[in-house]
Amino acid sequence: METKYTLSLCSDLDEQEIQQLQKQAKILKENSLNTFNALKTTTQRLERQTFTNCPSFQQAFAHLFHTDVRTFKIELSQNLNNLEKQLNNEILHEKDSKFSLSVIKVQFDKFIHSDVLKPINPYSSSASYDREVRKNFKDYTQMEAQIFKETIIQNMNSIEQCIVERASHEQKL
Repeated sequence: METKYTLSLCSDLDEQEIQQLQKQAKILKENSLNTFNALKTTTQRLERQTFTNCPSFQQAFAHLFHTDVRTFKIELSQNLNNLEKQLNNEILHEKDSKFSLSVIKVQFDKFIHSDVLKPINPYSSSASYDREVRKNFKDYTQMEAQIFKETIIQNMNSIEQCIVERASHEQKL
């Protein structure tokens, strides 16, 4: 009789532990999707209005991102959709999720390392052009290019951290 009670108690504890782990998994999934939504909201600043009406923004964008706006937006939309699908999976595939995120990182790489975002040397021949590029970017996105850059980096790092946490947690589960 005592053995049955002990087995029952153990199975109840195991069940409670599994339920707790499942609750944590749900929270981690929600966190990863919230962080993804922060990234998506930031990138939507690039879509505020019709870019064809803003030739100065098109030039600034091309200078910062080394590509045209239309191509970038189409690719970004596809890449964000791929990442969102990965993060929405009940069971996270860490390798696939990290790959989807890395594609987005590569897409922003030229912007993140752009010379225009480095401190402006007032004696440089391109100083006034760099200021104009930054101004046009801000006018369009309502966000300083440097702050946009820092926000994008922070969001991508947070998503990567969420992916690692979820994958680790799912291994326990």
